[in-house]
Amino acid sequence: QLVSEWLKDIQKFCGDIPVFLFANKADLRDKCQLSGLVEYSPKFKENFINTYITSAKTGEGVLNAFDELIQYIYSHL
Repeated sequence: QLVSEWLKDIQKFCGDIPVFLFANKADLRDKCQLSGLVEYSPKFKENFINTYITSAKTGEGVLNAFDELIQYIYSHL
């Protein structure tokens, strides 16, 4: 629910802009409720250009997420 509130604030203050969701703590995936929400909820994912599960601790998913983000930016200049 907190992510939904963030998204509402982004839309309220920034308008209709592309939004990417980075969910950190992939190294704690068993303990992280967001991973299931991001991976298995198409309704949730449709609010974002893309969603990524990453880990700052292990580096999991970080390079892939930023590569895709950069490609998106270049393709929409």
